[in-house]
Amino acid sequence: MLTTEPTIEMIQEWKCIYNENRDKLKPNRKSGAEINDYFCNKYRFEKLDSLSFHDVVEFNIMKNESNREKLPQGAVPQIVAYKAKDSSVLVGIDLVTGFFHIEG
Repeated sequence: MLTTEPTIEMIQEWKCIYNENRDKLKPNRKSGAEINDYFCNKYRFEKLDSLSFHDVVEFNIMKNESNREKLPQGAVPQIVAYKAKDSSVLVGIDLVTGFFHIEG
């Protein structure tokens, strides 16, 4: 985090570092399957067969440009939904984009 205005030299150094490493860089994102595996291995849950909750999760993907752009051309969300045991927390995970939605 910057606490002062960057200097021209700082910006030039950052550009140089970026140009040297640009081919190795990739987004620091987990896949939908990785998020799903993490959730299933970390928490106690029940599968949730709620069409209305599924629709909420899909709506949040399709009606948000940033989320929608993560869908490959012609793909549709593949949503899995859970209810955390002993609570009212609902979790929806899109296996295609890695988008997740939590209500509780």
